Amino acid sequence: MEIFHWNPRRPLFAGRIGNRIRVRSRVNNFGDLLGPIIVARILDQSGHDRTNCGRSGGKLLSVGSVLQFAEDGDIIWGTGRNGNNPVSQHRFSDLDVRAVRGPLTREFLMSTFGIQSPEVYGDPALLLPLLFPELLSISKAKTSEYAVVPNLHDIPRYSSHPAFISPLADVSSVIQAIARAEFVAGSSLHAIIVADALGIPCRLFRSDIENRLKYDDYFLGSGRDIQDVGDDYDSAVRMGPHQRLAWDPQPLLSSFPYECFR
Repeated sequence: MEIFHWNPRRPLFAGRIGNRIRVRSRVNNFGDLLGPIIVARILDQSGHDRTNCGRSGGKLLSVGSVLQFAEDGDIIWGTGRNGNNPVSQHRFSDLDVRAVRGPLTREFLMSTFGIQSPEVYGDPALLLPLLFPELLSISKAKTSEYAVVPNLHDIPRYSSHPAFISPLADVSSVIQAIARAEFVAGSSLHAIIVADALGIPCRLFRSDIENRLKYDDYFLGSGRDIQDVGDDYDSAVRMGPHQRLAWDPQPLLSSFPYECFR
């Protein structure tokens, strides 16, 4: 079974030159790389063999706003809808839904496609401290006052900020940089999720590109009302942290499709 994650290739250079050069590099957005890492750790800790799948065909979609990549027969575990993608880009009619990121994704599946979806919510990245408890120790050793982590589309706007952390850097280094900050501000959804999971005060600021749906879906799915966001980094810091996480990880863990792996 494929453990799906979004990581397409893109031109090395923008514009016509980039389109003419066949060499492409991976995007490597850290949040979109977390799914296979989390699934592998769950299987390892539960004694399942991740190389020996008990189900032929299909794929498992977990972390990310990647519902539009689902196909009939796929398993959905913690996945969310991306509001930038219209209904027409969702080409499925039969999914095995175990959990979704939040109630907005669940409502979309049920009302638009008639696909049953249990009321089990949560982005699997919230499980990171349970799966990698060393992150809690790292988080106790603060080395920076702030971390600024924009969505990959917002990088040009914030790359010169002294507290900037690129979401395109190595996954481990991004997570550890977030863990060592006293306050996290960002338009990267998974920067906020990692901060929330580690109990670090954080505030979302508005993305120039991303639709609000995935952020609202996450907040609702993690036991909170939709939270106000800053217009930029400065306003996010002035607003102070979001409401603390109020979420039980057990339903999401229990809904994992263990039976698909021998």
